[in-house]
Amino acid sequence: MPNYYSPYQQMYQPNYFQNNQQAPAPQNPPISQVSPQIQNGGFVSAPNEDFARNFPVGYGNSVNFKDEHAPYIYVKTMGLSQFDNPVFEKYRLVKEEPTVAQNEPQKEEPNKLSYDELKAEIEDLRGQIEDLREKVALISEKSKSKPKKEVEEDA
Repeated sequence: MPNYYSPYQQMYQPNYFQNNQQAPAPQNPPISQVSPQIQNGGFVSAPNEDFARNFPVGYGNSVNFKDEHAPYIYVKTMGLSQFDNPVFEKYRLVKEEPTVAQNEPQKEEPNKLSYDELKAEIEDLRGQIEDLREKVALISEKSKSKPKKEVEEDA
């Protein structure tokens, strides 16, 4: 007669309960004292905003909604207490064009002026410099021509 193993057989350990000892009680892992956190319920497709506002959300949960007919995402979050009001947030989706990463920094090109424009600007600057030189010369002449006041000493 073949010997078949039955996975439903109980494992018999004859020496386990000897000497009137009881089986050891299973130990429970210690409960961590972590504060509860809001759980995200993923994305739900919503036909409109009213559907998302009226959707029931459990305490301590947050659900994201994608509007089927408008470029909006809604987030409805319920606090951990039954006395908390749900928080409803609305975000507008905006498409952005992809940007290509540039390996080399762009060099700024200086103002490209024609030769005549550049020459005119240089002449203008030369005229302003000459005017400033004349003003400095006049000021230095005035200060030399004025006699210095003599300080009288009190005896």
